[in-house]
Amino acid sequence: MDEQAFSGMVYGVVLNDRASLAALGEALTHDPYKAPPKAPVLYIKPANTRFSAKVGAGGTAVLPAGAAGVEIGATLGLVIGRTASKVGAADAWAHVDGVTVVADLSLPHESYYRPAIREKCFDASCALGSKVVPVTDISTLVARTLVDGVMVAERRFDDLVRDVPQLLAEVTAFMTLCAGDMLLVGVPWRGPQARVGSTVAVEVDGVERIEFKLASAAAHMPQRGPATVFALGLNYADHARELAFKAPDKPLVFLKGGNTVVGDKAKTVRPADATYMHYECELAVRIGKAAKGVKRADAMDHVEAYAVANDYAIRDYLENYYRPNLKVKNRDGCTPIGSWVPAVQVADYKNLALRTNVNGKQTQDGSTRDMIFDIPFLIEYLSEFMTLQPGDIILTGTPEGLADVKAGDEVITEIEGIGRLTNYIVNE
Repeated sequence: MDEQAFSGMVYGVVLNDRASLAALGEALTHDPYKAPPKAPVLYIKPANTRFSAKVGAGGTAVLPAGAAGVEIGATLGLVIGRTASKVGAADAWAHVDGVTVVADLSLPHESYYRPAIREKCFDASCALGSKVVPVTDISTLVARTLVDGVMVAERRFDDLVRDVPQLLAEVTAFMTLCAGDMLLVGVPWRGPQARVGSTVAVEVDGVERIEFKLASAAAHMPQRGPATVFALGLNYADHARELAFKAPDKPLVFLKGGNTVVGDKAKTVRPADATYMHYECELAVRIGKAAKGVKRADAMDHVEAYAVANDYAIRDYLENYYRPNLKVKNRDGCTPIGSWVPAVQVADYKNLALRTNVNGKQTQDGSTRDMIFDIPFLIEYLSEFMTLQPGDIILTGTPEGLADVKAGDEVITEIEGIGRLTNYIVNE
């Protein structure tokens, strides 16, 4: 696939096929889900996951240490050809250059309740085709998965819960897809598995056949792509209590798209139907050199700079299903980030005061010393299963002190020794 056709973010969707919903059945009405999803359940495949699976190119998926095999999610990627924001279903295909064959690899996991970063974002876990084929209907297409030449699964794209026009309309209602972005139309629940040493192929007649090998953990250089923005949920114990959650025993990491990031003095939109939208003052960390398998003692050598960030959330949209869903956390302009300060100029990142003021009134007051998982831990944790690249950003969580903000509010987040970040709330 040429770089002009695809150079942006890759978004995926789960449970967008009727067979998967039927397989889960009553489980979706029980804890922790409580109800079937109402909106598309989205996730992000960051730049480190992508590799070319063109036949003859020698593509290899490198499994994390200890993983004997993976699930193969055969799907189609919609390659966005022009900016898509609040598109109607009738116009959806006009924003798509075409489709390409994709194999979305995952370590087997039982739950969608928390973002499966470790299971879905390891290096070389997204095999991409080389062709973008113009189509305006995928309902007649069939994807076949082969392992060592034997067909192990077949899926039809007339089984989608949301067809392409509806999916694009629902996704672009709250986030912009840019030219070069890709939206995967869905992967099946519990796809076929393949083991280390196998050759995997996914083929869709009239589109392409892709092929790659599965190898055990080894050095891998991810393809170049947009920087990855990681964010932490519930990384301050007081904030977890504030939201009536138990403090996590492992990092609750999720990813954010580039559409979310804006700068100082930018405007952030409050949706017309929102009843509770809150700020989150956070310390942002920028990676300066590639990190893979980094130990805690060496982690800070990979930090280049710090900035103040404000990661807004609209809690109305937080379904008790897949936390945090992208409708809450991946909205356009919902993550202001300030100017970067070189790490060498910050004397003690472990003891910085964080404060938020809304219309001149202080509403949030915390300290980085209260992080549950500190920066060295997070770098060690993430780099264990994926490569952190220069320019990647980690948002490290927020302390307690949340409050609803409305159109017309001025929100100032500041961190001692880092700076101040001003943001304005406006109506939709």
